[in-house]
Amino acid sequence: MIVFKSSYQVFILKFLLVLFPVFTVQAQNMSANKSLFQNKLSFSDPFMFSFPKTSNISISMLDTNRFVIAFRSDGYGGKGVAVIGDVAGGNISFGSPEFFDEGIVGDIKVQGLSPAKFIIIWQDEKQNGIGKTIVGEVNYNYISFAESYVFNDKPTEELSITSFNDYDCVIGFSDGGNFGNGTVKRVKVIGNLVMMLNEEVFSDFPPNFNTFIRLSDTTFAVPYYSNSENNVKLRKGRISFDSVFLAEEQIMISNSVDQLNVAELFDNKFYFSYFDQGYEITSKGVSFSEGFSFGKIDTVLSGNTGNVELTSLDANHYLHIVNYENDSAYADIVTVNGTIQTSTQHQSFEKEISSIVLTALSHERFIIAYSDDANNNSGKLILGTVSYMPGYFFDISAFLEGPFYGTAMNSNSDILPELQPYCFESPNYCGKEYLSVIPDNIVDWLLIDVRKSVGGKSSNSIFRQAVFISNDGKVLSSDAMRIPFFEFIQYENIFLVLHHRNHLSIMSSSALIENNGIFNYDFTDSWLKTFGGLNGCAKLNSESYGMSAGDANGDGEVNNLDKNDFWFSQLGGSGYLQSDFNFDGEVDTDDLLFWIMNSGKSSQVPEQ
Repeated sequence: MIVFKSSYQVFILKFLLVLFPVFTVQAQNMSANKSLFQNKLSFSDPFMFSFPKTSNISISMLDTNRFVIAFRSDGYGGKGVAVIGDVAGGNISFGSPEFFDEGIVGDIKVQGLSPAKFIIIWQDEKQNGIGKTIVGEVNYNYISFAESYVFNDKPTEELSITSFNDYDCVIGFSDGGNFGNGTVKRVKVIGNLVMMLNEEVFSDFPPNFNTFIRLSDTTFAVPYYSNSENNVKLRKGRISFDSVFLAEEQIMISNSVDQLNVAELFDNKFYFSYFDQGYEITSKGVSFSEGFSFGKIDTVLSGNTGNVELTSLDANHYLHIVNYENDSAYADIVTVNGTIQTSTQHQSFEKEISSIVLTALSHERFIIAYSDDANNNSGKLILGTVSYMPGYFFDISAFLEGPFYGTAMNSNSDILPELQPYCFESPNYCGKEYLSVIPDNIVDWLLIDVRKSVGGKSSNSIFRQAVFISNDGKVLSSDAMRIPFFEFIQYENIFLVLHHRNHLSIMSSSALIENNGIFNYDFTDSWLKTFGGLNGCAKLNSESYGMSAGDANGDGEVNNLDKNDFWFSQLGGSGYLQSDFNFDGEVDTDDLLFWIMNSGKSSQVPEQ
């Protein structure tokens, strides 16, 4: 977490919301809202790992049943201590605490490398705050330390470390010997030795920074607050065998913020939040080859918040911890669908605590460590568990007739809107799906509608959400990377409907079949897959079928209204227009050919 020096802490809370947050539920499937809030958290009683006066806590998992905690023990004169914790069922046992620095330590960060090894970086306050590192090896729950190394021999602040495997790491810090420049250093751990490799400057001014975003096995992102420009910037990094490289910077948040918190979501995705005048603002980030793209910002909570911590649980869930300035602490699980986040209700787990840190042990278990302010700041931790409601992936393929050419669809992502385009009379979907930069392989936005079967007839929407369709026909979530993911109570049969702004809607001719948490359906390989058969779809070639073009006004029919009210009025225009059926960015006679071909045709999707 980054804490910035600003007037944040003296803001008067608005609307009398002192302790309890306001959540914005972004999904538009109101019938499923109750089910979206059924992810649950449970917490163990506290376990003590240090007494008394514990501060500067850092924690990292070693495997799904073991973790390491590093901290400053002010009860022992500020020495640096590490201890191993083992989880067995609902119990936690600790090994013997070991000193990694018997002087006085400042900021500390620990990173697990393997079940038997970890690395610590810290400030040595007895030596003017220089940056040091050490490797710890674990035998059962006992720790042995090798020789420590200096990675920066000048005052060192804003520490961060991330690992890519058992031996490749990068360290981030503000270099007091180089005007406080933000610096990334490449290190390699061989056995219990630390090899110091090259370093790169990511900020020419002292940044507010203490975290990396791990994007893949070789790439990462560096988010930092630029004090000189009053904005948050982001730089992509890449490691090779013995070096680290940084790409050009990109503005992530264009205004001054109070805190920045990030959580990795795996596969080039991450979630971030920040505070603006007492309100926590959230968004999703995606890394493409072209750079970074972001979802729409949204307000999650308001309150006199002292600290926020995040950790990912899997690619679709992360844990959100809030420690308010009255020292009461709450937690919630956030579900991520594309660029949309939906939160559970806040659950209280402790009071009068500070210095909260957390780590996930698995998809279902996590550790929260903290300083117990009511008990002489002793170090304690809580084992948390998650129970999830059912969640499913939708692996769907479809084609749009207008842009289809040969075996795939032409794409023209430059004309696509950043915000989904379905907030009009029909289908009247006003979700906040948004992507600031849309990749080149995306053809257009679709609206996916999952319905439950009632009396043999498909009706009653379970949920709806805006998605993308790529040029190979794959339906992708609003992050343009993964197939859609939804949480809902599964009914006996569910049917799938796809809507498009100027093509006729289609529905699956049979109920979808779930296999290992995935619903697969391919509309493209047979007209029998579409409800209504050839009356409900378009034949594109001898092997492919798709959604029929020509419905410019989206009323479910291709008729004179589409030609007279839309095509004629938009003829000669360019951009993202309803009458541009082939998606080339212009309305011309080529588009009229699709209307002529499908005139008189209507969608076969049953009305609800």
